[in-house]
Amino acid sequence: MKKNILIIFLTFCVIYFLGYAIANNKVNLPIEKQQQFTVSQKISTKEFTKTYNKIKVIDEMTALQLLQKTTKVIIKGEGQNAFVVSINGKDVNNKQNEYWSFEINGKESQVGAGSYILKPQDIITWTIKKF
Repeated sequence: MKKNILIIFLTFCVIYFLGYAIANNKVNLPIEKQQQFTVSQKISTKEFTKTYNKIKVIDEMTALQLLQKTTKVIIKGEGQNAFVVSINGKDVNNKQNEYWSFEINGKESQVGAGSYILKPQDIITWTIKKF
């Protein structure tokens, strides 16, 4: 009798968890299933230059996410409105009107780092500029 109750209980649990898993199915493709491509990134200041070649990224990754993946970065704001205030411990000097700027394939970006979606073979270059 106890064995039958245990079997019924275990069967119920399996059905319950399978039903829950199916009902809450979220498709999170492994990275291997998402489109992968490579980009490069360069961070250049008076004190140092660091180059990252052939970084594997996935579809819909932004320039900001790439920077966060490869460096220690401090930002203000979030998402599309985020702006970089420090990369690898190198802070901008607000009193000298400095800001971190990035170029995409040699051209200054017209959008923020949180808005720019990376494309295959992009070269992102970060430098400190003054306004």
